[in-house]
Amino acid sequence: RRADQNFGCKQLGVLRSQPPSCKVGLRLVRLEAAQGDQSRHLLFELEEHCHSGIVKLVGQKASFLRGSCLAARLARNWGEAERLALEWASSDPMLADPLIVAAEAAMEQGNFAAAGDYLDALPDDDPKTIPALLQRVDLMFGQLSQPAEAVRTLERILAINPGSCDAHQRLTFYYAITLQRMKTA
Repeated sequence: RRADQNFGCKQLGVLRSQPPSCKVGLRLVRLEAAQGDQSRHLLFELEEHCHSGIVKLVGQKASFLRGSCLAARLARNWGEAERLALEWASSDPMLADPLIVAAEAAMEQGNFAAAGDYLDALPDDDPKTIPALLQRVDLMFGQLSQPAEAVRTLERILAINPGSCDAHQRLTFYYAITLQRMKTA
């Protein structure tokens, strides 16, 4: 079965797999993607999830976006870094790195609200999420003056990792400073 004919770079996305009776497996498919006057071959890994009927595409596009995004970040081209990071995040939504880079770029441009939104969208199961959420707490308590949102983020951190000392410490400090003695007990 061919994945798709005339598969261009802008057409990357989710494809339907075989019916739910198919076997779960991995396979590599070579696809041509046109870029300007040249055409180049890209390898994509197709992961079949037979119960959901979805095929996830992971391949060189994400790697290319990652490299371009990090290059823009190193060049301190924050607008381009943010744009590429968001595109990278849409191609791999279970990864925290692109949203962290997008948040950094937004903060460098003075857009603290967007940075807070990017950090709020982090996946819970990435190991970089908790440190990044602690940065969001700093934004909410600091530049954005939204302590209720900071408390919500601290509670989210504790739901992910109940043993997070930083989250416990910041939450206790907030409750003590706001005279909410019953919540500190």
